[in-house]
Amino acid sequence: MQEFQGNQDIKLNSDENVLEVLASIESADDDTWYIKVMNRDTKEIAICKSIEEYSNFLNNAANSSDKEHFKATWLPSKAKPEHINEVREELFKFYEKFEDMG
Repeated sequence: MQEFQGNQDIKLNSDENVLEVLASIESADDDTWYIKVMNRDTKEIAICKSIEEYSNFLNNAANSSDKEHFKATWLPSKAKPEHINEVREELFKFYEKFEDMG
């Protein structure tokens, strides 16, 4: 399993019933980005090459957890600014489409 490099200062109170998932946008090369995501409870790490893969990871983490609350935390990114903007735009479109369906 890959090591997850992220903000070590993020802490939750031990009595909180919260599942936290950490995510970071990374640049694979000049044209390609991915989202590295980790379930803090299980330490499972995934490399998501699309917003759909990222969403599926979040859904699976939430559905397999017995915690009552969910928190997705975006870590600071060193990805190319255009990759960050592309992910932001794709997330917005994805959730807009998701809201239209519900």
